[in-house]
Amino acid sequence: MPIIVDLTSGKVEREYRSAEKGHFGGTILGLRLLAERTPAGLDPYDPRALLFVAAGTLGGTAAPGLAKAVFLAKSPLTGVAGESHALGPFAAGIRGAGAKALAVVGRAGRLSYLLVEDGQVTRHDAEDLRGLGTAATTDALRARHGGGAYVAAIGPAGESLVRYASVVTDHAYPAARYGLGAVFGAENLKAIVCVGPAHDGASAEVADPEAVAGLAA
Repeated sequence: MPIIVDLTSGKVEREYRSAEKGHFGGTILGLRLLAERTPAGLDPYDPRALLFVAAGTLGGTAAPGLAKAVFLAKSPLTGVAGESHALGPFAAGIRGAGAKALAVVGRAGRLSYLLVEDGQVTRHDAEDLRGLGTAATTDALRARHGGGAYVAAIGPAGESLVRYASVVTDHAYPAARYGLGAVFGAENLKAIVCVGPAHDGASAEVADPEAVAGLAA
């Protein structure tokens, strides 16, 4: 069930897709939305371009290599769909905040960030963060929303639409491929902040928790 956010209007809506035949979450859902909503030849920096951010299907699972958050958009570097993964805690963070997947379109009138909390998504002004690097942005947003907040942010490169700009999650875990930080910048989106009990029930359900714990150990 993706949450669709229009940065131009501020409208937030939900699409229910889990009952559809062949429904999958994570990357598959992102590619499906991208194919449905992206006109042929659309410039990656066009306000109609879709940015998809989600916990992977197994995102947040406490086992090596499975803690993946998915970032997907039409790449300004290649001109085709670009998918990048961030390891680390952000996938569990977005699950814990109550939103497995976000699809973001439009362009905010001012530099902004999205706050995901208790399954609700709100847009907030981020002009005071303009020009800050990703670490400083993360620190500032955690000071504002609590030290347990999970943050995906861009720095000056993304704001300046550098075609290979990255998104960096939680200080040290980048979604480093395909210039998706520049897509954030084109939408005037400085960051996505997730607030919720990511340590409690946020992981994907697994059939054998003891086996997963053994792998992690």
